[in-house]
Amino acid sequence: MRCWLATVALVAGCHYAVRATPSSRVYRGPAFAHTPHVVAALPVECRNCAPNQLDAIAMQTRMGLELRGYTVVDTELVNAEARMRLRTSTEQLSGTDNEWAKEEVTPTPAWTQLSPRQQHELLIALGVDGVLHTSVTMTYTATSDFHQTILIALAVEQLDGTVAWRSDCGTSNTGDDTNTWMIERLGQCALDSEALW
Repeated sequence: MRCWLATVALVAGCHYAVRATPSSRVYRGPAFAHTPHVVAALPVECRNCAPNQLDAIAMQTRMGLELRGYTVVDTELVNAEARMRLRTSTEQLSGTDNEWAKEEVTPTPAWTQLSPRQQHELLIALGVDGVLHTSVTMTYTATSDFHQTILIALAVEQLDGTVAWRSDCGTSNTGDDTNTWMIERLGQCALDSEALW
C-alpha cells in the first residue's frame, strides 16, 4: 500500500513538473510579399500583465525582429513622440502649459491619447512603413488544479492596416510555471515560427 501511494505521489509530482508545449498558428496576409521592415512597436496590450512582464515581451519581440533584419522603433520613442505632439496640440488650443500638466499625470499611454489622424501623422514622421502589434491574453479557470491559459499574438501591418503576417502562440497548464516564464517562452515561440521567414 505504501509503495502504491509513493508511486501515485511521484506520478502526480511529475505531472506538475512537465511544462506545457506551446502551439502556434501563422497567417500570411495580403501584404506578406511587401512586408514592412521599419516598424513602430505599439504599446503591448495586456489586461492582467505586470509592468515588468510588459517590458519583457516588448524587449523580446524587438530583439527577435531585429535579429531577423527588421528595424524596430521602440514603444518608448513612439510614446515620447506622441506626448510631444499631444503637448504641442494642447498648448496651441489652450495657449498655456496648465492643461498639459493635467494630461501628463494620467496613466493612459500617450499613443492612445492621439486621434487616428495624429497617430498616422506620427508614424509617417517617425519614418516607419509599418507597425508591430503585440498582445498578451491570460485567462484563468478557478478549478481545483488552477488551470491557466496564455496566448501571445504578434502582427506586422502596413500603415494602411493591411496585414503582412500574424503569429500567435499559446499554451495552457495546471502546473506551477510562472506567468513571466510562460510569456517569455510564448513570445519566442511566436517569433520562431518557420512559416514566417
